[in-house]
Amino acid sequence: MKLKLLFLLTISFSIFSCDKLLLETNPETSDKIIQTEFYIDLPSSISHIDNNKNISGNEISLYTRNFIFYADDMSRIVEKSYNRISSFQKTGLMDFSYTGVDEKTKHVAIVKNYSFENKIWDYFMEVSNNNYSDIALQSYWNINNNEQIIIFKPNTLNNNELIESPNAMVRIEYNYSINSTEYEKTYFVGISNLNISENFQYIPDNINLFVGEKLGIYDIIASSNNPNANLFNQNTFVQRNWTIAAKVDNNQNIAFVNIAIPINSLTDITDIWENYSVKNVFYDELLNIYTEYSALSQEDFFNELDIDINSLNSQIYFNSEGIYYTGTNIPNEYSHLVNISELEPFTPFEIKNYTVEFE
Repeated sequence: MKLKLLFLLTISFSIFSCDKLLLETNPETSDKIIQTEFYIDLPSSISHIDNNKNISGNEISLYTRNFIFYADDMSRIVEKSYNRISSFQKTGLMDFSYTGVDEKTKHVAIVKNYSFENKIWDYFMEVSNNNYSDIALQSYWNINNNEQIIIFKPNTLNNNELIESPNAMVRIEYNYSINSTEYEKTYFVGISNLNISENFQYIPDNINLFVGEKLGIYDIIASSNNPNANLFNQNTFVQRNWTIAAKVDNNQNIAFVNIAIPINSLTDITDIWENYSVKNVFYDELLNIYTEYSALSQEDFFNELDIDINSLNSQIYFNSEGIYYTGTNIPNEYSHLVNISELEPFTPFEIKNYTVEFE
């Protein structure tokens, strides 16, 4: 019996359409205090758009590259706006206004020695619309150690962005410390309150991404909360969380990724990679449909449904073209990436309840 699997998570990411990045740019440069380095540029092996609408087997892993791409792309929104703001922020100018590409007047206020989250920051900046009443961005940074926190509402910062999710909020954290024994750079992106509507039923509402870089190797953990995750039946929604741990070689543009698909109420992540592997999740959900095969072993069960069990691996090897390999033998060029035992995933329940707010 041939089974057609339905997977409806990737189809609605058009809300972030890359064609809509009509952001604020200005080639003029000047001396400035605004810290414009605040992200790690991820290679295509781990951050990429795959437009498959119905995918099955190991191709389910392609979705991970999608939500990582969109999380990472939030930094581009800030970067282009920062370029515009920096062109106006002359030395000593701490309070000014300009007109954005969305034809709204933006007001910028910068304050020195600002306290936030039990820490003194060299600078605090707030960007707002409509004479301070509509906050678009708040950022906090230190000059010497290149550390920054940015909190912003994309649709307010630029009304052409995230039109379907006007209330979505984003937090970016960046730290650069060349003397660190663990990472030279760390980068975090958290997104909350993406709008799930009739047109976009299957998108995640919250996303978290962490990247730690050292000597060209990126350690990555990422999760998306998907309240309407739909694997096999359009009428059955299971609240799930896409969870990954990965190592990426930036120079070779290759990545090793481990995937789990836990329920989003999970609070104990001890056995998350085994209990919620792609294979085990498929088996548990299909067993609820094909109860007549419950006496079969897992391998025989998949054979009966004409599903190649080898295509359900949770450990995936990516290159710039997409999935490179999914077998059990480790390709030589990936051997330095497969040890991810120290990468602790985000807790699904915390991602489910994750929120970003202005101060």
